[in-house]
Amino acid sequence: MNSDEELSYHATDDNYGDYEEQSYVYHESGDMDDSTTFTDVKSKRKRMDNYFEADPGHKIIGTKYDKLEYYAGSIIHGMSIRNAVTGIREYNLKVGNWNDEAQFFKVRYAGNYSTNSPDVLYYDSPEQAERHMRCTLNQRVKNKWQKQYTRATQPVHND
Repeated sequence: MNSDEELSYHATDDNYGDYEEQSYVYHESGDMDDSTTFTDVKSKRKRMDNYFEADPGHKIIGTKYDKLEYYAGSIIHGMSIRNAVTGIREYNLKVGNWNDEAQFFKVRYAGNYSTNSPDVLYYDSPEQAERHMRCTLNQRVKNKWQKQYTRATQPVHND
């Protein structure tokens, strides 16, 4: 198909009910402009940056080569627990509830760039925290968390 040809499509399916017939026209162009693609990527990145700026829990610390990006959890009791890596809020699990908090490996981050109070970071496991923070945790710390996690997630038996 050359650039002068048109491809028309008419929607006349009976499933549309009372909708009017619509016509779509497609023009094929052989000229692909690289600046268009770059602009689309650039504008998408700008929209994402605006989204992150609107999220007060999203933090980026460090430089381009030594950067830590995370989502800080709330310290207010009753708020949803938020994963430090993914930013996903666990709406059924609340800050301040021991059983809910024990299902996460909790870290208080007080780095050079953090605010007045340390940020609370909730991880799915100590291993997720190690990967994210690029560190190694003591095995005793991992074992202690595993016991706590097991106790918190065991079903309650009412005899």
